[in-house]
Amino acid sequence: MSHIHVCLVSDQPIPNLTTVLQFKPDTVILLKTKEMDEKAMFLEDVLKKKNYAAHTETIEAYDINNVIHISESLISKCKDCHVSLNITGGTKIGTLGTFQAFYTSGKEIFYVDTKDNKILQISPEQKEIPIEISISIADYLAVYGFQIDDYVKDDSYIFKRKELTKYLANTVINKPHVIPAINSALHNYNEKTPLPITVKLPFDKNLLDLLSLLDGITLKDKNEIIIKDHDSLKYLKGIWFEEYVYMTAKALDTDEVKLNVKGKWVTKGQHPPKNEFDVMIAYGNRLFLISCKQQIPTE
Repeated sequence: MSHIHVCLVSDQPIPNLTTVLQFKPDTVILLKTKEMDEKAMFLEDVLKKKNYAAHTETIEAYDINNVIHISESLISKCKDCHVSLNITGGTKIGTLGTFQAFYTSGKEIFYVDTKDNKILQISPEQKEIPIEISISIADYLAVYGFQIDDYVKDDSYIFKRKELTKYLANTVINKPHVIPAINSALHNYNEKTPLPITVKLPFDKNLLDLLSLLDGITLKDKNEIIIKDHDSLKYLKGIWFEEYVYMTAKALDTDEVKLNVKGKWVTKGQHPPKNEFDVMIAYGNRLFLISCKQQIPTE
């Protein structure tokens, strides 16, 4: 029996994507208002790329008779199908109208509880269904209209210098003067600075020994180093913190972790706005964004 799953499109598309991925219907019908045209387009595009048969139907946002009529028509056309409804989202009129039509017809109605990671079936019987799917970072962003252009794909260099990264993180508590001193020494340098440069760091034998893990660093004197490439400069100026958070997240029970996610928002304009996210974590049907910042010491 063919399974047709109906969703109410709203500003929060993740519950819709969740039930589709969990139940794997043959066809997905997205009920949208005119105000949700763009949101429906993003969601439909993601579903089609995942090989789901998906299309949209327009309903009137505040005309309950229109919503009931369209819902009943969908049910009537699919008498020999398994038809279900995701009621998470939409206007109150849309929710009431679809609920009435599907409830009266004895069809399955679901509500997604993302907080407790479960799907609630509220008709024709009540039960809880654990969410067992995981939404990828790319899909999560895509349903909101964000297209990933780049991210760190080969992280071998990060783990090559992990001992230095862990040491720097530990100094925040054990030797709180170290990071402010490094930030102060490098405050006036950036990616446009001609290299090499020589800077003086606080004397810390363990730190100076571990700096050998950076190919672009040479120890000059007791506590002076020569920085020969911008990768090492950026690392010492704060990228180490992003890498520390990234490695910590990778060690957790997560589904996916990405570092330095760069991309753009899909818009009708010629110059779509761009964004970069430091660390992104996908776990189940939830996405976590972490922005890594250091405070520059003031004189």
